[in-house]
Amino acid sequence: EQETQNHDEEIELKELIYNRAEYFSVLAQSKHIECNLDLEEASITMDRRKFTRVIDNLISNAIKYNKRNGTIGIQSREGMLVVWDTVRLLLQGKIPFIFDRYMRFNKSEGGFGVGLSIVKKILDEYHISIEVDSQEGEGTEMVLKW
Repeated sequence: EQETQNHDEEIELKELIYNRAEYFSVLAQSKHIECNLDLEEASITMDRRKFTRVIDNLISNAIKYNKRNGTIGIQSREGMLVVWDTVRLLLQGKIPFIFDRYMRFNKSEGGFGVGLSIVKKILDEYHISIEVDSQEGEGTEMVLKW
């Protein structure tokens, strides 16, 4: 199915994110990962399917690459969305490449696969910036701004 036609609409972040966090809660629980939501009223205008795909990718990566008993968090503010996790994976140095197709960080966990390259493509299309900050022993934070 061609995805050329965007159906842009104003999306309430809070509602959509609660929804997606709920959807991934089973996966999170299976690894005993706590999900920390700090959502303020905020909205974004874009295609709902595409925005959902971005959110789903960021949440599932944060869970998939996390350690057991880790934490992931999602924070929304007007014009900004932050997805953070307690992954002890050091991405420093690899950050410029994490949006490349099939970039993998460790052999044991499988790959990000096409996930993040799709995220990047969608964000670029809507002129949304994404910054990645990763500190050893701290975790990784992805900050989206529009």
